[in-house]
Parts: sequence; structure tokens; C-alpha cells
Amino acid sequence: MAKVKNVSGEDRIVQGRLVLAGALLEVPADEVWSYTIQEPNWAPGDDEARTAHDEAYATAHAVEEAIEENARPAGNASRDVWAAWVVATERATEDDITDMSRDQLRDTYGQEG
Repeated sequence: MAKVKNVSGEDRIVQGRLVLAGALLEVPADEVWSYTIQEPNWAPGDDEARTAHDEAYATAHAVEEAIEENARPAGNASRDVWAAWVVATERATEDDITDMSRDQLRDTYGQEG
């Protein structure tokens, strides 16, 4: 489990638990971004959380850049980047693409035009 730190300066109730200001909260690594995106309330609290945060940030940044440029991700972009781009551009829902690989996403939804 990764740890995120309550840096809000206030005590918080999370999932029915009191998390004191400055305290660490254990969360699954795939949920770290949902906390750390809420700056300045939460920050990565350990190496696992920092890695999860950095990976999610890179994915979000790559998708935002592709959408702003009205362009698809690079062909060799990660599966997470392709999946986020497909969903963000409303080509499919997360449920539609759950079992698809990066190459399947690219070949199915990445066609120009």
C-alpha cells in the first residue's frame, strides 16, 4: 500500500476515518492520483506513492497535450496514455476498452480522420 500525507493543515475525514493534519493514510497505489491531484491537500508520503503520482501525472500531461494539439498520442505511448486519450476524446468508455492492449487501442481508435 502506498501512503499519502494530509498536508492540508486540517484534520480530514476520509472513508469514515479521521486523518489528522500531517498524518499518513495508506491507499492502493492506483488511488494515489485521486488524492495528490487535490493539491494542496494531499502529497505522496512514500516512494511507492511518489512513483504512482509521477506516472499518473505523466499520463495526464501526455493526454492533455494530445487533446490540446488535437492529435493522437505517439504510436509507442503507453497503454495508459492511449486509454486515457480514447476516453477523454469520447471515442469509447473505460468499460469498452478494459481488456484492450495498447496496440489494439491504437489500431482501433487512433486512425486519423
